[in-house]
Amino acid sequence: MKKNSPFIRYIGIILTIILSSLFFITIYSVDNKYTQSSVQPIDGMLILTEDDLDNNPSNFLIRGWRFYPNVLLTPEQYNENASELYSTYVSIGENTGLTDENGVAPHGYGTYVLTLVLPEKTETYALYLPEIYCAYRLYIDDEEIISIGTPEKDNYNAVTANRMITFDHSGSNAVTVMLAVNNESYIYGGMVYPPSFGTPVALNYQRGINLGLYLAVISIVAFIMIFCLFFAIRHKHQNAVLYTLMCFFTILFIGYPILHTGFTLSVFPWYAIETTSGYIVLFLTILVNNRICRVRHITNVISSAVSAAFCILIFTYTMNASFVSGVFIDLFSNIISCYKLLTAGYLLITGWHNTSEYNEIYRPLFYASLFYASSCVWDRILPMYEPIYGGRFIEYGCLALVLSIGFMLLKEIIQSYSYSMAFAEEKKQMTRQLAMQTEYSAQIKQQYEEKRRLIHDFRQHIRVINSMVNSSDNNELKQYLSELSYEITSDKGAQSIVFCENTAVDALIRYYAGIMDEKGIRSQFHLTIPKKLDISDVELCTVLGNLIENAVEACENQNCGDKSVSVSSTVKGSHLFIVIRNTFNGEIRKFRNCFMSSKGINRPGIGISSSMKIISNNSGSINITNNDSQFQVGITLPLKSET
Repeated sequence: MKKNSPFIRYIGIILTIILSSLFFITIYSVDNKYTQSSVQPIDGMLILTEDDLDNNPSNFLIRGWRFYPNVLLTPEQYNENASELYSTYVSIGENTGLTDENGVAPHGYGTYVLTLVLPEKTETYALYLPEIYCAYRLYIDDEEIISIGTPEKDNYNAVTANRMITFDHSGSNAVTVMLAVNNESYIYGGMVYPPSFGTPVALNYQRGINLGLYLAVISIVAFIMIFCLFFAIRHKHQNAVLYTLMCFFTILFIGYPILHTGFTLSVFPWYAIETTSGYIVLFLTILVNNRICRVRHITNVISSAVSAAFCILIFTYTMNASFVSGVFIDLFSNIISCYKLLTAGYLLITGWHNTSEYNEIYRPLFYASLFYASSCVWDRILPMYEPIYGGRFIEYGCLALVLSIGFMLLKEIIQSYSYSMAFAEEKKQMTRQLAMQTEYSAQIKQQYEEKRRLIHDFRQHIRVINSMVNSSDNNELKQYLSELSYEITSDKGAQSIVFCENTAVDALIRYYAGIMDEKGIRSQFHLTIPKKLDISDVELCTVLGNLIENAVEACENQNCGDKSVSVSSTVKGSHLFIVIRNTFNGEIRKFRNCFMSSKGINRPGIGISSSMKIISNNSGSINITNNDSQFQVGITLPLKSET
């Protein structure tokens, strides 16, 4: 196997780190709600002019929300008591909890309020609320617009969904947006992701592109998953089984925008499944990596056990999120970050070892591990990232791992398929040779038994002749000798037809002649096979065997008419010409000048393709013609030149 130059590997590592870093910095800058240029609320109020909406028809509401902790306000309560209640200003995304008098807590309740001052004309506006990890009620002015779950403490029910609402505005009155939220169930609370406000066309366009990208990626992964599942079932390929599971959990991990757009889901167990799916992808990545990279047994056991244990820990953690404190959430968040970096480091170390010691087949996984490690690092360096259209850093990293392993597995599958086809062809040749040998042995046995019978009978004839000699009855002796001569020289199976002088080809033709006789197919053989051929007997028998077998199968598929196969050969100049003709039902399956198999499977016929390859390797040529009832194959092979 070809080893990689250390210099090339170092250059590849540096380029991967640079390019991946540029990628994450670029999407952070251009595909980030927090870096988009838009008008932001100030002190709980957003003022938008017509020019503002023309320049930015979609605005992400990040800063300046007025927040009232520990109260679930209705419009009536807000209008009556707002001035008497404690409030603060918050920015969406700065924390993942609800603020109370003791600081930031993941669990609790409160009310977000934002006043919108809009142009004085009749217009329809839209507000898009990405998934909020708690129950909430949304009010526009004095009207309740939507209710996701039940935020009231006495009847709390947590569900989540992505929702876009529209409302009409006219006149000069300001619009009050109020969001009463309650979180008693998850590790995040309140508005974690910035909502967007603007025209319905702009928000629908933005949401459509985002969902389209996710659907495209999921469709690709699903297609790969189905292909691998088929291969895993058909060939019992263990790596394909693991990769099928990896694709399935990848879809669960990255498919949340589509799920939350189409369905209203309960927090449990869906968020636990979604979160754990990402770590199951890493676990399966380690399993496949250990198998592909031939990791030592003890290392394989330890790494797999640690990764599996972490998946269980994550699932337990998310399922019991309602009982954890803010301090524990911060601690566990750091543990998760360390685990991701350690996983990336492990993949890099094993990948480096294999690209150093074995061959370049492991490069894709090694560089994908670098990309994943880079995604983990930049996720910590640039935490204020919320994509507009694409995915998050870690999602890109996991997708790179999945696709790299898929690429490696695809190469392995193609190679395995090629080997299986070659093995199938070899098995067919061996089966044919075994059948020929069995047939030849049966004929030898028959001839041997006939000779034994003749020898046994000949002893009796000797006794009769001796008796006749003693009796001096010459006429009877002459008649008896005449009958005995006829008996000995007559063909009673002791002799067999010789089709050609080439022993191997003769055995092959004898084998197929017997098959055609059993199947009622008329056969004709006129063969001249010289000794001086560039092609070996094994290759010649392979070519003839494949083509005669195809001819016999074509005759079997005939529904009517005479069935016949003829094989003839002659020497002209410095070449051997072989012609094989057979009748058939008139149906030919071809795709791009390639003859397809007649066995009901959508792939080229192995017999013809194998014969073409052998003939080409021996500087010969093959010509295939047909009419409505007859199929003909002409073969030209060079003779060995005299030295």
